[in-house]
Amino acid sequence: MTYHDVWEMTLDTALRGRVAAAAATEHEAGSELDEADPEAWAFRHRYDMAAAPGWADAWASAQANGNPTPGADAGVITDAMILSQAQAVIAANPPA
Repeated sequence: MTYHDVWEMTLDTALRGRVAAAAATEHEAGSELDEADPEAWAFRHRYDMAAAPGWADAWASAQANGNPTPGADAGVITDAMILSQAQAVIAANPPA
């Protein structure tokens, strides 16, 4: 894991879209987001998400194995990983 891997994940639009989808799903299930728009939420919390334990290692492994689109690959950063971290970030950042 490197800080470069974390930073690179924050720039990946496919991964950010998947994070926004998780935030939207959580919002629809009753969670209150600190940003009204799930895409704005995903951008605001991009480092909170990308720095989650295991994410950078999974990302680096995928890249080392030649995966050209790790952010779009649900086998790299799984939906379960995204949901778990999104729930933690939502809980830690209640609306003002």
